[in-house]
Amino acid sequence: MHSLRLLIVPTMAWISCSPLFLAVGGSSSDYDQKSTMGQLPPAIIEQIKAVLKEKAPKFETVVDESGFGVTFSDNCDSYLVHWADKGGQWQEKSRAEMLPNEYGWQLSLDWRAEISGRASGGYPITAGTVQDNYSMSYRNCYQLTDNRGYVELSWNFGRGVKPSILATVRAELATVGKEVSADRVSGWETKSEKLRELLTAVLKKHHSEAKLGAEGEGLACEFRTTKFDIHPVDDTGIVKRRSQRETGPQGDGFIIRLSPLELAVLRQPRPMYGVSYGPYWKHYFAIYDENDLPFRVDILYGERTDKKPLKEFTETLDEHFNEPERF
Repeated sequence: MHSLRLLIVPTMAWISCSPLFLAVGGSSSDYDQKSTMGQLPPAIIEQIKAVLKEKAPKFETVVDESGFGVTFSDNCDSYLVHWADKGGQWQEKSRAEMLPNEYGWQLSLDWRAEISGRASGGYPITAGTVQDNYSMSYRNCYQLTDNRGYVELSWNFGRGVKPSILATVRAELATVGKEVSADRVSGWETKSEKLRELLTAVLKKHHSEAKLGAEGEGLACEFRTTKFDIHPVDDTGIVKRRSQRETGPQGDGFIIRLSPLELAVLRQPRPMYGVSYGPYWKHYFAIYDENDLPFRVDILYGERTDKKPLKEFTETLDEHFNEPERF
């Protein structure tokens, strides 16, 4: 049973209110029967479903009764939200909506005959970027070949979701149409090599025995780590009863993680930063909001950890990228 939570979302709700067909696990014969009505390319939808099933086997598929849209979702909860109507008028009463939790996401694809006349005469200027409200959201549109209209992509996701899911879907849509709004994306491989070079130089001076290698799409460096039993905290601040094993720094160790965001985060003119305090270590993070490809730095360190190499590394990053808040 999904929990019901109170939430104020400072954006207009975008979830369709039309009657829907629901299928679990990404299989829906209703979509195949109605897809030609909305001009959504059936082959590309099936390919996206196959890709999503590899990353989230239990995701749900919801199909608009008209056949003009389809929504995929995973790890969503019911929230009470304050919403605005199509005229921008905020409503007094809140309503329940299914929205992604920290590790959840919603992906909607809708066919449009045209996109002119929207958002003050044109497609929203925020398209092609990520906005940060309650959860992260992304929108873009793809012009289909042979003047067959547009496919609008809406991606709503929690902060714990890997950006590779969106990148994969965008790559699939690019095979059937052209992106309307340019995306702030560049090659992560080139930037990661530069970051590896900068971090390696600092490690050689202070901790040559530290282990540096790939971790998912990013880089990770570990020095004097061990296993801990951690009780995770969900996005509402509730500590879960069941603990889980995690790798963390010892009292004099550290872990440095560098990961791509792939899309610019429109939150504030300077990078996000902060320090959190856990039972075993401190966690420093900063987002370097580069125009071409922002990336995130996470540093976990203990009470007795030597801060000198950590400060030297962040100061080195400041020389090459935007300057975040220091320790």
